[in-house]
Amino acid sequence: MSALDEQVGGEHYKGMVIQPVEFIQKNRLGFVEGNIIKYICRWRAKNGIEDLHKVRHYIDLLIDLESAEAVKVKTGKLQDAAPVDWDIAFQAATKSDRNT
Repeated sequence: MSALDEQVGGEHYKGMVIQPVEFIQKNRLGFVEGNIIKYICRWRAKNGIEDLHKVRHYIDLLIDLESAEAVKVKTGKLQDAAPVDWDIAFQAATKSDRNT
């Protein structure tokens, strides 16, 4: 029996043709992209609009992270990027993930 055949905490992924974890792994997506995929795939079957808010939150995080990286590559200086409070971003991400 594969771990994909068992789901802890619900049935919201089991009926999918391709489970989010399979898609995320096979496409070598990062943590933030993976959470976007996970929440968008399950929103109707699990937490509804709350999961859509999580998707938006992770998209905002990804934009912030990628914008900071783009500025760093262009200028060689991370301090020119929009400031990101990583402690707050991590707390928000882990708080929203506690119910996954």
